[in-house]
Amino acid sequence: MWCEDFSYKFYEELLECIFIRYNSISLFPDALHLENIKKPCVFIRHDIDVSPRIALRMAMIEQKHGIRSTYMVMNRPFSYSLNNPDHIDLLLRISDLGHDLGLHYVPTEIDREYDKEGIVKMKVAGARELLENKIGKPINSVSFHVPSKELINGSLIMSDMVNAYSKELMKNYISDSRGVWREGNPIDRLSADDGEVTQVLAHPIWYGDNHLIAEDRIQEFFEEEVEMNKDKFSRKLDGDLYNMGIKVLRKNLI
Repeated sequence: MWCEDFSYKFYEELLECIFIRYNSISLFPDALHLENIKKPCVFIRHDIDVSPRIALRMAMIEQKHGIRSTYMVMNRPFSYSLNNPDHIDLLLRISDLGHDLGLHYVPTEIDREYDKEGIVKMKVAGARELLENKIGKPINSVSFHVPSKELINGSLIMSDMVNAYSKELMKNYISDSRGVWREGNPIDRLSADDGEVTQVLAHPIWYGDNHLIAEDRIQEFFEEEVEMNKDKFSRKLDGDLYNMGIKVLRKNLI
């Protein structure tokens, strides 16, 4: 496990490593024709769990390096809203930079308890339609928030979308979930990568101008949002973060 540097400078170094190491940097919908992609190839994915604003910053950094990736948007966001025009605008600005928008499906407790594939597929299809209506763009890929073991290494296509957790795309997978690269330093890991297809999951919320551990990064985000939005929205954000199991110090901000 590795969590020594979550600065934008380090992320740019990671992008440089990816640019040199792989023959193809692909968007997830490209996996429909995986056999035609020049190998070795990499799929870069970002689950927007917390903030479209921070995701846009990462998208701008990637564009500067000539890299396109897939940003997965929650169907039931905790700390942003698909009914908020400002948040939709941020998502569309990510798309305008050349990146792809996908669905980050948030299973309900019923989904987790009764994980019948047919029912989940129907719900995923409904969530896709909702997201497409909100942003006015086609959605062609899906990932899952805290996926159950039944969903990992599944089929390549789910509800007519490329499944990020498919067997084909999970053979060589590294992730910074919970603010920790579980496979070690990602640059070292990718530099030694000998796989044909690699997937990299980086959550935008963990990165900033300077390195912070995960708990401090969430605190930084909370304080920035309170400063920008004040009062009513900030109280809601505080409650949403609490419901996610994330504690923040109010510091008389609310």
